[in-house]
Amino acid sequence: AGCRHDAGFLRAAFAAHQGHSESGPAMTELVNVVPNPSFEEVRDDKPLRWRVRDYSGSAVHSLDSPGHIGQHCLKIASDTGADASMFVEAPVEPGTEYRLSGWIKVQNLVRTSGLGALFNVHLMDVKTPAVSGTSDWQRVEVIFNTGDATRVSINCLFGGWGHSRGTAWFDD
Repeated sequence: AGCRHDAGFLRAAFAAHQGHSESGPAMTELVNVVPNPSFEEVRDDKPLRWRVRDYSGSAVHSLDSPGHIGQHCLKIASDTGADASMFVEAPVEPGTEYRLSGWIKVQNLVRTSGLGALFNVHLMDVKTPAVSGTSDWQRVEVIFNTGDATRVSINCLFGGWGHSRGTAWFDD
C-alpha cells in the first residue's frame, strides 16, 4: 500500500488521516503501517512477516526479481486454479481512513470463478479493483475506514472469492 513517490502498495501502505490540529487546518501525514512493505526483508527465500493463506485450489507463492521498484516482489501462480494469498497483519487506529494501494502485474491471468489479482483487507468489505489478463505493473487503490479495528490483515489476493489461473506479481 503506498504513497512514497506514488509507488503504491507496501512502500507507504496506508496514509492515515491525522485530523485537525489546534494551530491550523487538517493535516495529512503519510504513515506506512505495513511491515516489510516491499518484500525486501527476506529469510529462507520468504518475505519476513508475510504468511500464506490459501482458501482453495493449488497455488505457488514465491519471491521474484526484479520488483516494481526494489529487488523483490511477491509472485503467486496457479496452473489449475486457486483462491490464495499472502498476508501480513498491520496496526491501525480505530475510526481512521486509510489508503490501501499497490502495484500488480499479471500474465495470462484467467478469472475462472474469482475476481483476478487484487489487494484486500481480510474480513472487511474492502478490496482494490482486480487485475486480469496480461499487463505490466498497474497501480490499484481503495480508501477505507477502520471502524473499531486496531489491527487489519492485508492480503495480496489471487483468485478472490473464487479461482483464477495464471500468474500475478504484487509489490510496493
